[in-house]
Amino acid sequence: MRWRARTIVQLQVRWRARRPQLKRGPLGSANSWGTLIRTGIPATPIWSLITWSLFLGGGVFFVGMFLRARAVQAAGASLITLALVLRVVDHLRSGRAYARGRYYSRELEPGWYWRIVVTFMLAIGIVIWFISTLLRAKPLGA
Repeated sequence: MRWRARTIVQLQVRWRARRPQLKRGPLGSANSWGTLIRTGIPATPIWSLITWSLFLGGGVFFVGMFLRARAVQAAGASLITLALVLRVVDHLRSGRAYARGRYYSRELEPGWYWRIVVTFMLAIGIVIWFISTLLRAKPLGA
């Protein structure tokens, strides 16, 4: 019987990623948090204002629900509306809209970009309607 070398085939242990891995800066670099990932938009005070108005608005709204105070609920909803308005302004200013874990560009994906912006505008309208309904309602127990 003739001797034959065995064929060794090494299987790839893990599957290849379908998308390329995002490049991240080293810890402490200005690029890791100073710039929003994949956009080049500098992190501005407007983002901190959006974040704080959302947190504060949600907290005030919750306290208003707990106390059954419609004016307090309306104040919380107003802060949430402010956050939505600032987000739309930022989308329009930068030409990029953030949704579903990624950014959509006005030039490259105009359909998705405008869907996101219009959705935020509709959310603003719904919250404003909700605020007006809260303020027009009759007091509880009357």
